[in-house]
Amino acid sequence: MQLNDEQVESKPTYAMEGTVASFDDSKGYGWIARDGGPDVFVHFTQIRGMGKQRRQLFPGWRVSFELGDAGRGPMALNVHVLDQEHSA
Repeated sequence: MQLNDEQVESKPTYAMEGTVASFDDSKGYGWIARDGGPDVFVHFTQIRGMGKQRRQLFPGWRVSFELGDAGRGPMALNVHVLDQEHSA
């Protein structure tokens, strides 16, 4: 069975969405303010879809992610940027 363009979503669906609260590019990690829950740790290795660009996030960006456990608390996995508007 083949699917046509109308049957295939262009963006993957993830369990959670949030807003980047902070990200330290020199350390490679930060925090996402999760919609309806506590902040979640994010590591640069979990940022997807950036191609050859440096994997980084900026405060205010909207992201989608899966929720995992970093051993010391919740961690964002498979992070995708939804909206790159950010405050200066």
